Amino acid sequence: MMEYPNPGRAYTLFRRIHEQWVKDFNLADSPSFAEQLRQRWGDAANSELEERLKAYLVEHTLALAPDEQGALSDRLMAAFLGCNLLERLLGDDSLYEIMVNGPEQVFVGRRGRYNLERIASPFEHEDEVLTSIRQLLSSLGVAVDEAHPLQKVRLPDGSLITVVIRPISLVGPCITMNKFKPHNLVMDDLLRFGSLTNGMIQFIQACLDTRQNILISGTPASGKISLTNIIGSLINANQRVISVEKNAEYQFRHEHLISLESRPPREGMLEVTLNDLLRTAVDMQPEWIIVGELEGAEIFDLLQIADRGSSILAVTRGGSAEDALERLEMLIKFHRPELPVAYLRMLTSSSIDIIIQQSRMPDGSRKVVQIAEVLPLQDGQYRLNYIYRFQQTGRNEQGRITGQFVSQPLSPRLAQQMASRAIQLPPELLPPV
Repeated sequence: MMEYPNPGRAYTLFRRIHEQWVKDFNLADSPSFAEQLRQRWGDAANSELEERLKAYLVEHTLALAPDEQGALSDRLMAAFLGCNLLERLLGDDSLYEIMVNGPEQVFVGRRGRYNLERIASPFEHEDEVLTSIRQLLSSLGVAVDEAHPLQKVRLPDGSLITVVIRPISLVGPCITMNKFKPHNLVMDDLLRFGSLTNGMIQFIQACLDTRQNILISGTPASGKISLTNIIGSLINANQRVISVEKNAEYQFRHEHLISLESRPPREGMLEVTLNDLLRTAVDMQPEWIIVGELEGAEIFDLLQIADRGSSILAVTRGGSAEDALERLEMLIKFHRPELPVAYLRMLTSSSIDIIIQQSRMPDGSRKVVQIAEVLPLQDGQYRLNYIYRFQQTGRNEQGRITGQFVSQPLSPRLAQQMASRAIQLPPELLPPV
């Protein structure tokens, strides 16, 4: 059975050190400990306490695991300086995700690792988790209480945080945070990672140059947003681009970009939905509309926009290119049950030209495993031409996935569109004469 960190020793040490430091620092009940210590040490207060903690552990010959020492430090910083108990984790750039499941369980996702890691919790009671939540959200004017037990907000640093508290959560207050990381990847990085090939990059650029409607599909944590950021930055700088998102995550560099973000209903403020933003975006006359993850009523409006001639780049969840089409159809049907399936399939297949499937592999790497051309329906069924596919052959000595990308020619229709723009394609994509 896996051994998880036991925070009990850290709590015991915290109480012992807390009592000693109050005496050593000659702290009064008022003003707050934080005010007294910051008046004494100024900006060096944090580092001063960290050094004193290290000295205490050495003096008493106490060896703590790194996460135990981190949890102990978190509690001391919160008690003496008013810091958030999650301060250390929030400042750790190696983490991309933080999950708090009540006061007893904390999991983190580290960049470059596939599995989540359970660490010692800095919390002892549910009230401490609630205090951390309210500290995080205090500047945003967002209430988290029994009347508002669910909240999803963007922090000032760009991180997304989802909060669930009792009575909705039976394990106590929960925090799920996706930490913001400035986007700085380019297509050459994906090439270096082995995520795709030069030929695939050339084809994606050709799709942008001919204004194909592109759907990027992938499972959670497969890198869909990162890939969209990279592709979006390849759009011609002279073309007007408007991004529409529920929670703004796109960071691609473009000369003529306007970013729009929806707004949930809040006290005193009207809700602004993705549908509202899409209608506004169309009126702003863009060459491209780039949409965040498709998950609701906005899909039908988006496909109609695409079918009328606007170019779109959108993201959805799916395990394959075919799954992505079926998911769009299912979501539209859920919100618009009166629409016949035959019409939905015709609209979907005529509105989406290219599907790029991104996957997170078992070794943690990310690859573009499919690039598919959407063909006209046949007997009412979707048809796809898999222009590129990744075929896994095994693993190397380091446990990394090995394989090769295979290709097949475009349909004559798509090849003709690209030929009419004098676009040079890799020879393997040209249909037989």
